[in-house]
Amino acid sequence: MARVPGQHWFKAWLAAAAFAAAGGAAAEADAPGTKNAAADSADDLTTITEPLLSGIAEEEARNGPYSADLIGLLTSLGLAYQEHDENVLAVAVLDRALYLKRVNEGLFGIEQAPLVKRLIESELAIGQTATAEELRARLLDLARHNRGDERSAAIFREAAEREVGEYERYLRGEIPATLTIGSIADSPQAIAAGGVWRARRLYNEAIWGLMSNPRENKAELAELEEEFARTYYLEASNRSRYYVGVDDPLYGLGLGSYQRRVGYTGVGSSIEAVDYARALIELADWSLLFSRNGTAVKRYAQVYSMLVEQQVSASIE
Repeated sequence: MARVPGQHWFKAWLAAAAFAAAGGAAAEADAPGTKNAAADSADDLTTITEPLLSGIAEEEARNGPYSADLIGLLTSLGLAYQEHDENVLAVAVLDRALYLKRVNEGLFGIEQAPLVKRLIESELAIGQTATAEELRARLLDLARHNRGDERSAAIFREAAEREVGEYERYLRGEIPATLTIGSIADSPQAIAAGGVWRARRLYNEAIWGLMSNPRENKAELAELEEEFARTYYLEASNRSRYYVGVDDPLYGLGLGSYQRRVGYTGVGSSIEAVDYARALIELADWSLLFSRNGTAVKRYAQVYSMLVEQQVSASIE
């Protein structure tokens, strides 16, 4: 992705991208009903971008093509292109803004993340899925270089949710078998099946990123632990057999996650009591899934007694 930009390179790149984008737009605008709308959109875009392009040219002439002040101008220009569905142009501009951010602010600053996310959106819009995946890997790399920054937790969580989504598609049979040259582990089905394990690692990374201030991040930590525990439930409920012995490793792993989820809830109010009850019920359900019926019944009874004591009648049933 990284290119060495300069004033003349940027103008040439932008011109080529604009030509390609204009060709596609012209073909779509041939339909009579779309000509006026396309013209109005083009006029709006020109009104927004002309001052930005002039500002970029002036800043380059004044302080050179690597000026830090170009970053904001390029970002605004890229977002304008993106909002008008000119994603080829957006990629060119946002890529240069990201390059200058790295040059001026360092290779691994977490402040790059919003630009990388915008680039991913435009790369996907123009069908460059491989490049989008490279950028997602870069985003995770940024988060791992900034584990102590709470903004990294959101990056890990989003990546985990994507992995879980693909794993659920695999469970539903929505990823067809594909002939793969080489190892079967490289097939789309095998990669999606392994997504549940990658998701757990990512959820763990998100959780650790928030543990520097657990009291402030209690609600988000509870949500993360709930999503983390759900990965165990998905795996367990889709196994060919639930019970594989008293020391079933999956049961123990899931049990720890469900117990931590309970720990993030409280009983300071009727609302909190319901949250706490729900977490306890999920913990009991987990035991029931593995035929630990006595343990499950004791936990259900604990929930019932607690709700009676807290007088949360609406939730007792």
